[in-house]
Amino acid sequence: MDKEQKCNKLMDQGLDALDSFNTKEAIKIGKKLKKLRQTSAFEILALAYHQDEKPDKSIEVLKEGLKVAPNVWVLWQLLGNYQSDSGNYDEAHKCYKMALGCEYKDESSIKYNSAIAYSRENKYADAENEIDSIDLDKLEYEKYYKLLILISSEKINILNNLNKLKESYSFGRAALGKEYDVDGYRDELASLYTAHAETLWLSNNNEKALEHLWYSIKLNKKHKRTGFLIREIENKFSKNAKYYRIMIEGIWSEPFEGETEKPGFFTSYDVVAENIEQAFELIKRFEPYYVQDSLKIKESEILEENSSDPIGIYSANSYIFFTE
Repeated sequence: MDKEQKCNKLMDQGLDALDSFNTKEAIKIGKKLKKLRQTSAFEILALAYHQDEKPDKSIEVLKEGLKVAPNVWVLWQLLGNYQSDSGNYDEAHKCYKMALGCEYKDESSIKYNSAIAYSRENKYADAENEIDSIDLDKLEYEKYYKLLILISSEKINILNNLNKLKESYSFGRAALGKEYDVDGYRDELASLYTAHAETLWLSNNNEKALEHLWYSIKLNKKHKRTGFLIREIENKFSKNAKYYRIMIEGIWSEPFEGETEKPGFFTSYDVVAENIEQAFELIKRFEPYYVQDSLKIKESEILEENSSDPIGIYSANSYIFFTE
């Protein structure tokens, strides 16, 4: 195996480690790539530190990488993203400008992230200009579907904030009318359905908004904006409400590949409800219909005895699977 093949293999292993949230392994691989003088080392390390919730470390390693490789657009974009996450918007836009000046850049991706930064600053007109400068027709290929869906969601959010609801509705309808591989883009499509649902909610069409929101939950129950909008539309309060943290146990619908037994799972929720029975019923709505009969409460605690917040789900977490 020559050096290029070795580096490519390490890069793939680093990305796999990140996908598995194995940041320790990703950092180890990043350091190996760094010794081999590969600029991909800085990308892997920055992503790993970001997963470990060490934004300052991510920014530090990207700045180090850009001293060595100032023409790598991915490093500029990542640095812009992390500066944006940290609220350093002027620095973020400088980074995006530098990224756009690099060769072989993904202009659509850079402008999308720049638009997000403008939205975070409440500069929605600037965000709209950035989004509108992206040629969406060029993204009408499977290779770019993920980015296309994300850009479409952000455009809807921007139009909603500008109170351009008719335009937002028309664009959202067209975006949702495209054919996508649902299983391949569950998280991105959940964002798109939620964004369009918000347009419907702002247009006082709560019934249709809820239809889109419950479909979004089927795709990604962890999407916090979806839960927020459901609570806003249902608008239920109680002077007896409590804030619960509840762990649920259940049985999955079918065995995993290569297995014969259906796995069990745990998942947890933060929920405001009048009592534990109501909390459990609210949770069941966020779970697939094919596991609902198997669900039971494993653990629960009251985080707040008297909550003035709307009744509903506030946090839905990932599954932890197990076998007997």
